[in-house]
Amino acid sequence: MSQLLTAFEVEKDVKTLRNAVKGAGTDYEVLIEILGGRTPQQMVQIINGYKKIYETNLESTLSKEIILGNFGNLCLGLSVPILEYDLTCVHEAMNGWFGANDSVLIEVLVGRTEKDMGIIKTAYVAKYGKEIEDDVRENLTGDFRSLFLAILSKKDDQEVFNPDEDVEVLYQAGDGKRWGHNKDAFINILTHRTDKQLNKIFYEYEKKYNKSFLAVIRSNFSGNLQNALANIAKSAMNRVQLIAELFENAVYGIDTKHSKLIRLVIRHRSPQVMKLIKEAYQNLYGISLIERIEQEARITGMYKDLLMKIIKKD
Repeated sequence: MSQLLTAFEVEKDVKTLRNAVKGAGTDYEVLIEILGGRTPQQMVQIINGYKKIYETNLESTLSKEIILGNFGNLCLGLSVPILEYDLTCVHEAMNGWFGANDSVLIEVLVGRTEKDMGIIKTAYVAKYGKEIEDDVRENLTGDFRSLFLAILSKKDDQEVFNPDEDVEVLYQAGDGKRWGHNKDAFINILTHRTDKQLNKIFYEYEKKYNKSFLAVIRSNFSGNLQNALANIAKSAMNRVQLIAELFENAVYGIDTKHSKLIRLVIRHRSPQVMKLIKEAYQNLYGISLIERIEQEARITGMYKDLLMKIIKKD
């Protein structure tokens, strides 16, 4: 399948989707075939084409016609552009009934370039009528407020970079500090250095103090803040491997974390990206991601079929 659909292919998919949900009963096989079988760029074409022909959003149509649950949530997430989906995830993570969901914010915002962050911030204002930073200030507290404000202010170009100085600052803020640790120093350096610079810092730190930087984070922090800082470091070291770990976290344990699995599949479903994730997953866990999900007893039916359609897509 070509990277972009022709005008004829777009119109065909749009009308096929419409017929699948507007007849006597919903044709779920069609939803699986089209929503799961198109790339993110192709889905944008279909979404725009649907709006043009029927003067309503594809997501709105699907929300009225398909069943709820994991299959429905996955379908709805596939029926909007990834940027819009990211905005919804971030907004809901900060405005939920049970307080902010830090893990979702980490998952969506960590690893972004300055350009990415600029696009997200501009689109957030357009969609919700307020700055994303204002939502952070209103809904997050303490260390996580500081952390996400720092992430949102990321700059890719650093005029002055001295890795030896950063290593010493981090050592004095953590392992070298007699009592406690200086969280602000870790947050500032981890969020205001490029991935290349961070990897240089990690290398020099381990060479000087004979301790991996992930071990430094584990020995100085705990709970959600430890997880957040570790994920920032892992993202700089190997972004694809971190995503593979997040997939494992979603399916490992007593309960499958369906919301997390759905977010990961939607956000990383580009075939080129998914190929790298599947390779990293195989290397990490000795089993393919496809086998892992196929073996998961709590992933069944049309939901499983749609996941498989996306993950197996070349």
